[in-house]
Amino acid sequence: MALFDGLTAEAAGRCVELHRPAPAGAVSRRDGRPVGEHVVDRLHTTTAVWSQEAGLLAWAGEATGPAIAESNGGDAQAVVAEAVAGEQRMVLVVGPAGTGKTTALGQAARLLADQGRPVIGLAPSGKAADVLATETGWAAVPVAKLLHEHRRPGGPLPAWHLPAGTSVILDEASMASTDDLDALVGLVERHRWRLVCVGDPAQLPAVGRGGVFALWCERLPAQHLEEVRRFANDWQGAASLALRRGDAVGVAAFATRHRLHAVHPALVADRVARQFERLSDRGTAVAVTTASAGTARAVNVAIQHRRNPRRAGDCAELADGTAAFMGDRVATRRNVALVTDKGSPVRNRQSWTVTKVAEDGSLEVADPERGSVRLPASYVARHVELGWAVTGYGTQGITTDHAIAVVEPSSTRAGIYVAMTRGRDRNLALLVDRTGMADPEEVLAAAIARPPTPRAPTRRPAWAGNPRCQWWSRSSSRLWRRTPPRADASASSPASGPGTTAGPVALSEESGPPARFSGRKRPCWGESQPRRPPPCQPGRRPRAFRCSTCRRWPSVSASTVATSAAWWPSGESPS
Repeated sequence: MALFDGLTAEAAGRCVELHRPAPAGAVSRRDGRPVGEHVVDRLHTTTAVWSQEAGLLAWAGEATGPAIAESNGGDAQAVVAEAVAGEQRMVLVVGPAGTGKTTALGQAARLLADQGRPVIGLAPSGKAADVLATETGWAAVPVAKLLHEHRRPGGPLPAWHLPAGTSVILDEASMASTDDLDALVGLVERHRWRLVCVGDPAQLPAVGRGGVFALWCERLPAQHLEEVRRFANDWQGAASLALRRGDAVGVAAFATRHRLHAVHPALVADRVARQFERLSDRGTAVAVTTASAGTARAVNVAIQHRRNPRRAGDCAELADGTAAFMGDRVATRRNVALVTDKGSPVRNRQSWTVTKVAEDGSLEVADPERGSVRLPASYVARHVELGWAVTGYGTQGITTDHAIAVVEPSSTRAGIYVAMTRGRDRNLALLVDRTGMADPEEVLAAAIARPPTPRAPTRRPAWAGNPRCQWWSRSSSRLWRRTPPRADASASSPASGPGTTAGPVALSEESGPPARFSGRKRPCWGESQPRRPPPCQPGRRPRAFRCSTCRRWPSVSASTVATSAAWWPSGESPS
């Protein structure tokens, strides 16, 4: 414990504190923190992350001008379209679900086309890029594609040389990671483009480290859309806004109209499948949203069983352990260099209908708008899943006739808000209840009342992509993925045996952990990904390092473990 306490103190000393200071007069522990402080109340970040986010905020503050006042007869969408097609270097557009953000972008597209100005649409995911392209007519691609083209050693291809003054429209900006935004801002500044960020900070955040768009919207002027226009009933618009801000009034509105139901976990998949079948038979589109991939898989299997009880015909094995038959709905989960007969690329989170199953395991899939394409067997086995039910990141940005939300204990306010606002006519929530005694209204009200979980800023170390051998460094409760740089000759390690509990070793910023392995061979250098190490067995020393190439576990002294776990470059933290 003394070793881990020392490592924790060393890590905290190299970070920037984000939590509030202890109140005056509060009863404190020996470390000076209040006795009533929760374990997650203390937040830290690194100086590198702090500088990156401060730089993004400073740039946006200089590039963003005053918001345009509502005019044109009070049409907020026309005002947003005017701002998007304006001359400001950066424009922020904020609107809850269903307020017509994409419709406003469509109006801006016509204005920009009339002026003959170049424009490109971006989105964090391929599916969101498809929606943006369909609604606006712009050439829309994922953010990662644009960044990849401009990171080529010889520069981007001619098709990606965008002239100065190009309007870069980033839709669903809340899902863009901080690193992607940082790289995108660098391109915008270097090539003198305009940047327009559109989204809703209350919806799902980035999968990695994010929150910059929400910070921009909080600190800087933005164009706001507030009137909800998506739903067939006015009460759903008011209820959705209440869900967005965590107000139980919205939950009561859904409960009084019998839109909330508590279901045992063993019955959730069957209940969703029955409801999906009943709504689909009417010829309407249905979106099923879950909080976890495991629940989505169970629901997909149940829907498939009701559609094809005998599982007749040829099938192909999918990445999620299921099988696809003729007529099934599948989802591609990785961008690939394949193009449909209509020229549309195959992207992550796109949904398709299986039209043919080949003997070699390949699939021919089709979509009414994108066209048809053949997916190779190797791609199907690794990156294709059943696609009737997906997680919130697969449904954010789409609009359907009906929506079914599976609310689990892990569901967040943002996830519930996204899932309950996809359907125009009807939005239904099934709340998982193991006891059979819970009130669905109380459960949902408690779920949305929880504030968004604060995510401590993290950053992948700059040396994490080193092609040399990667290791797993094990601490008391977390596995840290490490790539130790070459040891510095000036670095020293205390001579200690397996039973030593020495504290962290003081190293210079340029030095790395001493590579003192007593295994049978020196660590080899490889690029393959390491596997998760098995738990330590009683009576044995913790096995702290494993080579990613030879898979051997060299015996390591306690001093090496302490030194390696305590070290990282100045201004960065293990992640």
